[in-house]
Amino acid sequence: KNRMAGREPQGDDRVSRIHADLDRTTEKMKENIGLVLDRGEKIENLRESTELLADSSESFNKQARGLKNTLWWKNAKLMALIIFVALLCIAVLLVIIIVPIVVVVN
Repeated sequence: KNRMAGREPQGDDRVSRIHADLDRTTEKMKENIGLVLDRGEKIENLRESTELLADSSESFNKQARGLKNTLWWKNAKLMALIIFVALLCIAVLLVIIIVPIVVVVN
């Protein structure tokens, strides 16, 4: 009986250690589950941010193309005006130079 009495505290101690280990494991698992849920929430937030950024970039690209086309047409009109003025100046110079020569020859 004395031997059994000696074992009982060890058995109780062993059960206590198992319960303590089980409690620590349970707490660690709760903590891990919380971390996984937080991670999932962060991933969802990142996905939403990515979708917003994709929408914004598409809008930016449309506006950039519109601005590019507008500036191209302005540049084309300016070049046409410069060419027209240059041809007009050449025509005026030719008239100024040729008219006196034709008058002198006649």
